[in-house]
Order: sequence, then structure tokens, then C-alpha cells
Amino acid sequence: MPELLRGLMLTAIVLASIDSPLGSLAASFVTDIYRPILAKNRSERHYVAVSRAAVVAFGLILAALAWGFSFFDRFLWLAFKIAGVTFGSLLGVFLLGLVTRVRANRANVAAMVVMALVNLALLVMAETGVIALGWSWLVILGTAGTMLLSPLLAPLLDGRARRPADPL
Repeated sequence: MPELLRGLMLTAIVLASIDSPLGSLAASFVTDIYRPILAKNRSERHYVAVSRAAVVAFGLILAALAWGFSFFDRFLWLAFKIAGVTFGSLLGVFLLGLVTRVRANRANVAAMVVMALVNLALLVMAETGVIALGWSWLVILGTAGTMLLSPLLAPLLDGRARRPADPL
């Protein structure tokens, strides 16, 4: 296939698959950040214009990220390593909500941040050869650490952790 035709085909595939995520990003930005925080009580026409500009801005940001990551030989492994830093904390909080009835919002956030920082430090040590640790262990350690740390921090950060049935 000629290069020009191959480029047009790949462009069409990318544009067909990226329009929904760009629309979602723009809608979330306008609904959750721009409208309530930055520009209250504006016309709907204004918010539509900002949403269209956000689609272009997010598209340019994602294009810049894609270009920047094109310099990495093993992009998929890099993505897994970066995701391993935060996915464990997210899974830990999800499992806390799923298997326990204790509500400890501040403790959950603190445990997530602490374990993400611990995982980041572990990843840096693994990448520099200080320790031998595969990226997949970061998810397991982040999950277990978040699930253990959150109940320990709950009395300090949330007072008595409330159950859903307790009155405020």
C-alpha cells in the first residue's frame, strides 16, 4: 500500500476512535471544572464554545503526548510501569468499599497517596537497579498497602469511621 494511502487510512482509524474520548474529556471539563468553578452563570452558547475549544485543546495535548512517547522503544512496558504506580491504590480503595462497610474518606485518600508515592519510589529503585522488582508487583503492593493503611489512618483522619447506616 502506498505511504500516502496508508497514512490516510491510519488517520481515519485514529479519528474514528478518538472522537468519543475527546468529547467525554471536554464534557467532563466543562461540567465538573469550568462551569462550577471558573465561569458560573454563563449562557449555554458560551459553554458549547468552551466545550469545542476544549476538544481542540485536549486533542493537541494528546497529540503532544503521543509524539513525546514515540521516542520510547518499549512504550507498552512504560505504560504498564506508570499505571502500576496508581492502579494498586485505586484497586485497594475499590476493594475497601466493596468488602467492608466502614467509611473513611480522608483515610482512603491519604492511604492512596501514600501508597502511590511508595510505589513510585519502588519503581525508581527497580529502574535504577537498586532492587529487583517487576512492575506487576506494584499493583499487588499498592492494593495491600492501601487496604492495610486506610483502617489504620481512619481514627486519626476521619474520627470514628462511620458506617452507612449511622446518622451524620
